[in-house]
Amino acid sequence: MAIAELLQTVLPRLNLLLVAFLIALFSIMLSRKPDNQTYTKPWKVMFIALILFVVEEVITVMRLADIISYRLLTIHGFLEMGIIFCVIYMFLEQKEFLKKQGYLKS
Repeated sequence: MAIAELLQTVLPRLNLLLVAFLIALFSIMLSRKPDNQTYTKPWKVMFIALILFVVEEVITVMRLADIISYRLLTIHGFLEMGIIFCVIYMFLEQKEFLKKQGYLKS
């Protein structure tokens, strides 16, 4: 049981550390001067999904550390739905761009 408790408390913090690294990479990528042939809108939508994930993980870590306590457990569901919506929208945007460029025929 000690391993389960360790994983339950350590893994959300490790997720935040990895996400901080990803945010740094995204900010470097999105802050560069855009090339005319680079389509960055799907990456911007993915960055929004990443920010939603960070908010969810911060809430989880704060709840596990007893910094906050709340009874509304639906906030995680709404954040997950937002993440899923952003990812699906990103794929649809990329599909439309590829159709417009002539790479997809259907």
